[in-house]
Amino acid sequence: MDFMAIRQAIQDIIDAGPLPTWREPDGSARISAIAGLIDQAPTPVTDEEAQALTLCFGPDDALGAAWALLHLIETAPGATTATYGENGTADNEWVQKLNERVAYAADEEEETN
Repeated sequence: MDFMAIRQAIQDIIDAGPLPTWREPDGSARISAIAGLIDQAPTPVTDEEAQALTLCFGPDDALGAAWALLHLIETAPGATTATYGENGTADNEWVQKLNERVAYAADEEEETN
């Protein structure tokens, strides 16, 4: 497997840590800062970056930032065939949602063939 370095803009999102809940002290401010990084991230992300970004999901939708993160991950070229959560994030509801969307895409592909 070829190793591709994670670009700095993506690493900045990862370094910001998992999305906090808005109920945490300074949660709204941290969410806003991380959402800004997500919005400015280059797309598409690589498959490797997409896997690493799953570490950034928190316990809730983080005022919508989790959806933005999910959509960023889905820009990866292998997003419709990936298996997410092998990095210890499989129990996260957002990672499960990614896997559900992959399964749905596979079902849709089967129906069209």
